[in-house]
Amino acid sequence: MATFLIDVSPSDMQRRLGDALAVYVDAMRYPRGTEDQRASMWLEHTRRYGWKAVAAVEAPDRSRLGDSTDRSAEALAAALNSPVRTDMRADFAQFPPYRGRVTHYAMTTRVLG
Repeated sequence: MATFLIDVSPSDMQRRLGDALAVYVDAMRYPRGTEDQRASMWLEHTRRYGWKAVAAVEAPDRSRLGDSTDRSAEALAAALNSPVRTDMRADFAQFPPYRGRVTHYAMTTRVLG
């Protein structure tokens, strides 16, 4: 098992609010019942422009390969050698190098531990 950080959408957060608050209250060693006091504030935060959150989840290492490639070595080879991937890499090679500051990593996966 590996630990991954994943983006949490506002709707995911609203759906899992009870779980998130339970972890928070336990981690902060607040008395039970604090969840009820914080719920409306946390929901309001998810509606703010630019709100972002992440969650740590455990999954098998192979989950990084995705559904289409973890079924067999042949499926992985086909995905890595697809003409679409080759065309996309050739197109990307034509882009000028980026020299600015990167503030968003849309497809970054960090393995913890």
